[in-house]
Amino acid sequence: MPEPGKKPVSAFSKKPRSMEVATGSPAVFEAETERAGVKVRWQRGGSDISASDKYGLVAEGTRHTLTVRDASPTDQGSYAVIAGSSKVKFDLKVTEAEKAEPVPAPAEVPGAPGEALVSATELEGSTPSSEGSSSAAPDGPVPGCPGAPDDPIGLFVTRPQDGEVTAGGSITFSARVAGASLLKPPTVKWFKGKWVDLSSKAGQHLQLHDSYDRASKVYLFELHITDAQVAFSGGYRCEVSTKDKFDSSNFNLTVHEAIGPGDLDLRSAFRRTLTGAPLRSDGHEDAGILDFSSLLKKRDSKLEAPAEEDVWALLRQAPPSEYERIAFQHGITDLRGLLKRLRGLRSDERKSTAFQKKLEPAYQVSKGHKIRLAVELADPDAEVKWLKNGQEIQMSGRYIFESVGNKRTLTISQCSLADDAAYQCVVGGEKCSTELFVKEPPVLITRPLEDQLVMVGQRVEFECEVSEEGAQVKWLKDGVELTREETFKYRFKKDGRRHHLIINEATLEDAGHYALRTSGGQALAELIVQEKKLEVYQSIADLTVGAKDQAVFKCEVSDENVRGVWLKNGQELVPDSRIKVSHIGRVHKLTIDDVTPADEADYSFVPEGFACNLSAKLHFMEVKIDFVPRQEPPKIHLDCPGRTPDTIVVVAGNKLRLDVPISGDPAPTVIWQKILSQGNKGAAGSAPGATEDAGDSDEWVFDKKVSGQGSIGTHYTQSPLGLCPPRDPAPSSAPISGAEYRSGCRGLWGPTRTPLPTGSLQLLCETEGRVRVETTKERSIFTVEGAEKEDEGVYTVTVKNPVGEDQVNLTVKVIDGPDPPAAPQISNVGEDCCTVRWEPPAYDGGQPVLGYILERKKKKSYRWMRLNFDLLRELTHEARRMIEGVVYEMRVYAVNAIGMSRPSPASQPFMPIGPPSEPTHLAVEDVSDTTVSLKWRPPEREGAGGLHGYSVEYCREGGSEWVAAVQGLTERTSMLVKDLPTGARLLFRVRAHNVAGPGAPVSTKEPVTVQEILLRPRLQLPRHLRQTIQRKVGEPVNLLIPFQGKPRPQVTWTKEGQPLAGEEVSVRNSPSDTILFIRAARRAHSGAYQVAVRIENMEDKATLVLQVVDKPSPPQDIRVTEAWGFNVALEWKPPQDDGNTELWGYTVQKADKKTMEWFTVLEHYRRTHCVVSELIIGNGYYFRVFSHNMVGPSDRAATTKEPVFIPRPGITYELPSFKALDFSEAPSFTQPLPKISWFKNGLDLREDARFRTFSKQGVLTLEIRKPCPFDGGVYVCRATNLQGEAQCECRLELYRHGDRSPVKTYPKDPYQEEDWPQGFGQLTKEGMLQHWELGQALRRRYHGFLNTSYHWQEVTSSQVYVRSTDFDRTLMSAEANLAGLFPPDGMQRFNPNISWQPIPVHTVPIAEDRLLKFPLGPCPRYEQLQNETRRTPEYESESIRNAHFLDMVANETGLPDLTLETVWNVYDTLFCEQTHGLLLPPWASPQTMQRLSQLKDFSFRFLFGIHEQAEKARLQGGVLLAQIRKNLTLMATTSQLPKLLVYSAHDTTLVALQMALNVYNGKQAPYASCHIFELYQEDNGNFSVEMYFRNESEKDPWPLTLPGCPHRCPLQDFLRLTEPVVPKDWQQECQVTSSPADTEVIVALAVCGSILFLLIVLLLTVLFRMQAQPPGYRHVADGEDHA
Repeated sequence: MPEPGKKPVSAFSKKPRSMEVATGSPAVFEAETERAGVKVRWQRGGSDISASDKYGLVAEGTRHTLTVRDASPTDQGSYAVIAGSSKVKFDLKVTEAEKAEPVPAPAEVPGAPGEALVSATELEGSTPSSEGSSSAAPDGPVPGCPGAPDDPIGLFVTRPQDGEVTAGGSITFSARVAGASLLKPPTVKWFKGKWVDLSSKAGQHLQLHDSYDRASKVYLFELHITDAQVAFSGGYRCEVSTKDKFDSSNFNLTVHEAIGPGDLDLRSAFRRTLTGAPLRSDGHEDAGILDFSSLLKKRDSKLEAPAEEDVWALLRQAPPSEYERIAFQHGITDLRGLLKRLRGLRSDERKSTAFQKKLEPAYQVSKGHKIRLAVELADPDAEVKWLKNGQEIQMSGRYIFESVGNKRTLTISQCSLADDAAYQCVVGGEKCSTELFVKEPPVLITRPLEDQLVMVGQRVEFECEVSEEGAQVKWLKDGVELTREETFKYRFKKDGRRHHLIINEATLEDAGHYALRTSGGQALAELIVQEKKLEVYQSIADLTVGAKDQAVFKCEVSDENVRGVWLKNGQELVPDSRIKVSHIGRVHKLTIDDVTPADEADYSFVPEGFACNLSAKLHFMEVKIDFVPRQEPPKIHLDCPGRTPDTIVVVAGNKLRLDVPISGDPAPTVIWQKILSQGNKGAAGSAPGATEDAGDSDEWVFDKKVSGQGSIGTHYTQSPLGLCPPRDPAPSSAPISGAEYRSGCRGLWGPTRTPLPTGSLQLLCETEGRVRVETTKERSIFTVEGAEKEDEGVYTVTVKNPVGEDQVNLTVKVIDGPDPPAAPQISNVGEDCCTVRWEPPAYDGGQPVLGYILERKKKKSYRWMRLNFDLLRELTHEARRMIEGVVYEMRVYAVNAIGMSRPSPASQPFMPIGPPSEPTHLAVEDVSDTTVSLKWRPPEREGAGGLHGYSVEYCREGGSEWVAAVQGLTERTSMLVKDLPTGARLLFRVRAHNVAGPGAPVSTKEPVTVQEILLRPRLQLPRHLRQTIQRKVGEPVNLLIPFQGKPRPQVTWTKEGQPLAGEEVSVRNSPSDTILFIRAARRAHSGAYQVAVRIENMEDKATLVLQVVDKPSPPQDIRVTEAWGFNVALEWKPPQDDGNTELWGYTVQKADKKTMEWFTVLEHYRRTHCVVSELIIGNGYYFRVFSHNMVGPSDRAATTKEPVFIPRPGITYELPSFKALDFSEAPSFTQPLPKISWFKNGLDLREDARFRTFSKQGVLTLEIRKPCPFDGGVYVCRATNLQGEAQCECRLELYRHGDRSPVKTYPKDPYQEEDWPQGFGQLTKEGMLQHWELGQALRRRYHGFLNTSYHWQEVTSSQVYVRSTDFDRTLMSAEANLAGLFPPDGMQRFNPNISWQPIPVHTVPIAEDRLLKFPLGPCPRYEQLQNETRRTPEYESESIRNAHFLDMVANETGLPDLTLETVWNVYDTLFCEQTHGLLLPPWASPQTMQRLSQLKDFSFRFLFGIHEQAEKARLQGGVLLAQIRKNLTLMATTSQLPKLLVYSAHDTTLVALQMALNVYNGKQAPYASCHIFELYQEDNGNFSVEMYFRNESEKDPWPLTLPGCPHRCPLQDFLRLTEPVVPKDWQQECQVTSSPADTEVIVALAVCGSILFLLIVLLLTVLFRMQAQPPGYRHVADGEDHA
């Protein structure tokens, strides 16, 4: 038994394998254990095998061998080897040895030499069958009889076997299930493959049968396949389940192709073999048995898989009668859905005007992959909508719409199960549909379960490994799923891909088969639970004592700790002053003093916890005085007149008790006899060796003889009635022999039992089983427990003594509930009703059937509904009130006076479907001399199965014979009836057909005369063609003009009076319209077209004007006429070509000479001269003009050749004056001059052209051209000369950005706050997940330092303290982080469905926050520094360089005052929208976004750098750094601070702190960033500080190095280096006046409020100190507490 908490490991390093040997050969099985000395047991059928002549057992070290000598068919079966808790099963199969061919095969017989022939014994023993049929179930012995196959595990007595059959033949698979121990019939299901349930396929080619043998109590289930096809080949499975057990068996079916008659030579195929006799000397050719083996066509052992076929293509071409066969062959279970889909496919086949190529009927994609749905449109400019389950799809990150020409594509990335739906593409009023099936990869089992053998009370752990981490699995015990509600007994555990089932204390009820089931397989293992064995060294013995003597019962067991209970006649014995119980070591003793007659009884000792007891009897010995009794003839006293008692009726299963009062002296011998009919005797069975003439009755003799008054002797005998008369009673002292008792028991009453000694009548009756007798002096009681049908008959009771005898016959009738009727038959299925018929049960239970109860259920449901509450007397019933289109099943119960039978098998599934109603609006559309054109509309009610089509018939006026217009059905709602007699008057009618049959017809109201009518030609010109028809160049022209006329008119097209010429213009005519088609229009196709229709001398004409338009050419001769101030005057001429249509205007654009980015100045401007204003002085501009018409702008523009410079009038730039700084210092010389080298991550950068180095006056510079994320790393500058070397290093990090909603938006933004579910400036789900993952990362990083679960002490001053700014997003960030850092465990979960617990987070109002909310204010000195920064050359240069860009952004966004300090708001909004998959405006190009990102980073530098960075740090980030320095100092000197300090704030907080530390990388911090300070105590007692920055969730935090100090910086050096940026008196340095001020200090706050990240300052110590008691809650202010 494995130790608790450890994984059970197999004790075997090599396991025995199943094998197949020939009869007479030895079978050797080998196993090797992991270590030597392990006790190994071999078993067969659950029983241990010991060494004998048959079995050889050898154990050598770790190698163990089992040898089965001289194997025979009786040796085959299931074997097992057990070592410790590991058990391995294997099988032995014994085959008959092949016999040599006695006569060589004739030369003309085909086949290879030496081919084994079928022996005569095989041919004689085979069962004849019809050609092409076979049976896969061997006709073995009847279960329950000697020789029956034994299945020690599971429910099967006989499992289905593999079978082969020729195509077109039949085969039957059989499974037998033992029913003796089952309370209810088992449930059996047959499957093909893994999931196809064959019960839904039952029909012409497949039938399921079941029966029950009452004699052997065995259920027989059969699967019968007729007219087998090659497609039926494959794996099958039979599953049987009961209330608490489950078993399954797999088998294969191979269907061979039929052999063609032309492939064989029948004469050479026949040959004969001898039946075991030697060949006659004359070589007579008729000797032997015909052998047809050569007729069998050789086939490869591996059949080729049939090629995949398109199911939909087969269904389109197949008739409706073949739908069911095709669905079965291809595994389609939803026949109703198939018909609907097929009807949709056929309806989609009609010609589409909107689509050139539609969607495929269905698509399939694997989970996690990408799928593209594409259509091609007839009109490239048509608008397309995509629908999913009827709802319009909006573009997002997962749904991408593409439009290329006339092709429209919907791309779905990362498909999930939610994408499994119906999709539609809608163009105008037309749409095409498809279905997307998302296939989830099956979860496979990579390591199966192992069998286990444990003792009661031990721990059991099953482990299984699957292919996918976090997969959903089901645990089952004997086929019943183990649910989460059973956690008190079973415990489920997941560990990655491993799944565990744990039973802490195993009981006997836990034994069984356990399975783990996934979507791709099942693992099965057996758990064997054995009772603790207790050895009995000394048992208690019977005692015979006299009055007043002492009786002592004593026993000894192997375990001295075992306690027990003493019982007297089954009742617990209570000790008193006379009865004493003792337990000393292994000895248990019961002492009874002063024995009295009342102490005579059966005494038992029952050990606690073990299923055994030790019993003995105490006999009281009393002196009796014998006397000679008087003699009295025997007599039977019954309460019935005339000695003919009434029939005794007993219900099956109840107790049968025949109580017969008797008298006589001496005590008479009681003889019980039962008269059996010949049929009953056969059913009861005869003893071995009995002849068939052995009479027709059995006799039970209970021979009672009274000796004195206390001794009773009982004898048992059995003899055939009439052939062997009852023998005389034996002497009272003679006991009955065991042989006589066994012979009698085997005949009628059951298993053999050994009789007890004379005088123990009650004990013998108690252990006799189902039949027992109690005989006293005054009565004889014959009892049968659980009466059965076989117990019915006439019983004869005879009493004898020497004086005489008496006899009485008792008639017993056993009645029971009736057998279940056969499966009901369903007929006359209507719209909501059907007729149910059934047959009476084969056995009525001995009582007349009173009636029947009918139930029905939906096929996919498990709930049966009763249809009648009064019993049905007839064998038919009309069921009503069913739902049309739903599949139902019926079953019936038979009821007699005893009760209801078991339910009958369910009927074949059926679907109530009513015929359709009559079609509507039948009308005659056209008539000719031989044809009539009809049209109609579908019926109002089609039925659940849909319509199959319509039938059209006609009949002469006055006649009654209807003639079908066409053979079969038509799916169209119109028809042209041809070949009609001219002049005949006919009536027409139309019927709709569905699965239920034809519906009611609809007929024409009046007869139709078949004769063509002359109709004047007339053109029906549509309204939109009466105006000028405009088409763009390249577009198709499709002009359809309907017309009328009888007979069919002649159509003529002309252009400008001339016939149409050329292949580009085509005309298509039909009987009712004409079409002018031009595939690609050109300007030359413009003009007036005339169409005329003529019938003889009658004519009608129409004119159509076609105008083909194109884009215009660009304007001409653009020039600048004047430039003044901020304005420029332009002038140009109209384009030479207007595109064959009116000009709509012009578009004027300008471009700065520096950037050459074009911006639109005027749109839809109709004049040919304009003035461009608001130009920037000092810039040069180019101008261009586009011309527009209805097609669009011209392809090219007219552009000015030279730039126009806008001069700056009268302004001279004066250089700003700066305070002179003294940079002088004492010179330092290094000789010789050192050699300078630069390295990145250890690689020399001299050969890389992207890096440039400079050395000027001792200042070394490394320049990186166009830095990218791959440039991050550690850079080292090394100086080397002959005296040595020196180096310094730095780390460059480039970070990514995170995810959140924007703080606000700009006026022209199409996405406002209602478009964000969480609103502006709030944490999104992605942000919450990022913070939760950060908490998990911290949990892993500090595992062992912090507790793994949350305790209230850990969020107080002794463990963890959390503070946040008073913003929703920072408070939510802190809570999400704590949820990942301290997930609830066990009792901490206040709701089992929520894995979260509330943890305190402290904050102060925003107005009072002087620690975390930056920039800090009011601070006049900081405002003064900001104003000075705005006047620095760097700031002014950046403002001038981006002025035009900022104007463009301001114009596009609608923001009036946009500066370098506020432009970050625009980038923030656009970045958030782009991250969330929203479509950005056209002006927000990638170049624009990159430039905005650079300005955003510049705004952070403006806040805390550029000018006087050290002083700004003292006024901003130095405040927070001062608090951190204070906390580090206190942590190193006292134990009053917590282990972990957490600050949840903003990106400006992080930038201010890192600028103060001079470790800022110039990039905005991403979401969930974390700056970590760690305090360590060195071995020498000193303290050091390490800093880390976590800006990527996939990587460990980056180490940060304080300038002038190594990464592990001593605490004293850290304090010294950061001293210059820490304010002494912040208010004094800020120059804050004490007088109250009403003016508001306006601070340009570059608060990236939408960026939600977590700044965590961790103050850790390795000292183990006692945790202080929590100080409780208090107001958090900027005082002496740890912020």
